[in-house]
This record gives sequence, structure tokens and C-alpha cells, in this order.
Amino acid sequence: HIYTKITKKMSETLRNASLYMDKCLYSYIYILQPLKLCSIKKCRKSLIYLGPVEKNLTIDSCTECTIIAVCRRLIIR
Repeated sequence: HIYTKITKKMSETLRNASLYMDKCLYSYIYILQPLKLCSIKKCRKSLIYLGPVEKNLTIDSCTECTIIAVCRRLIIR
């Protein structure tokens, strides 16, 4: 869980990784490296800025979020 935090990550460890974010609240998250897959679930009132996502970006049960990303496929549930 991330609560009221500003996070900026640009690391070779994240390059082409699969990323899972769950229950972020009032957060500003910047992940600038390319990702293979990304799943964002149950986030509220957050800004999430992602580098390119090679395959699927899945957004599930998020409210009042701004998500900025380039992806091959966007799935919103």
C-alpha cells in the first residue's frame, strides 16, 4: 500500500519488468522505465505516470485517478 507519497523510479531493475500496484491512496507515482506488463488495482485519488508498457495495462476498481501511459492494450474493469 502507498499512502500520500511521491515516488519516482528510473532503475535498470524495473526495465521490462511486470509491475503490480495495489491500493495507492493520494499518491504521485512516476515509473519512467519500459515495462512488460502493468496491473493497477483499487487505487484512489492518485496520479500514476508510466513509461511504455509493452503488453497489457490493466486498471481495476480505481477511482479518481489520473493514469498516463502508452501501452499496446488497455483493459479497464
